[in-house]
Amino acid sequence: MKIQNIEKYQFAQIEKGRQIIVHEDARRFALIDLGEELGCYGLSWRSNLIEPTVVLSPDKQVWIGIDQRLVALNLNTGNIAVSLPLMTNVLQIQVAMAVIVVLTESELLLFNLDGSIRFTKGLPELALEMSIGDCDVKITDIEGNVWMIDIQTGAFKQSPVAA
Repeated sequence: MKIQNIEKYQFAQIEKGRQIIVHEDARRFALIDLGEELGCYGLSWRSNLIEPTVVLSPDKQVWIGIDQRLVALNLNTGNIAVSLPLMTNVLQIQVAMAVIVVLTESELLLFNLDGSIRFTKGLPELALEMSIGDCDVKITDIEGNVWMIDIQTGAFKQSPVAA
């Protein structure tokens, strides 16, 4: 999977069904090449500083997050499995224990491998980063607080240990 920056006029020439992330006030445009069988898909986004986050899941889906958009594309069929607008920017996408974990600035989203949402959790502070443990997700916020979320149950608690 290769991402290549393109110009606005080139993005406009991409078939609408292949424009998988579209922002009406976009400043950046790119093609993501998904191989000979599926070809290229278009992305557009606002931020000059942020690059797309791209993760391949074990079930052959490519998860792409940029700005406030999240898309999962099935690499076997070329169909979009997930397409969501988000309230805040995507920070990280990781695969763990048969789930896809998406961290935005203000929430955590867990997806089953079929693209269905397992749960979402709003965060008490703006997130900075996450790491995946054996059974939980550890989120560090901008204040240095550490929050633990159980991957199976969604139980949420503040860790007594600071980052």
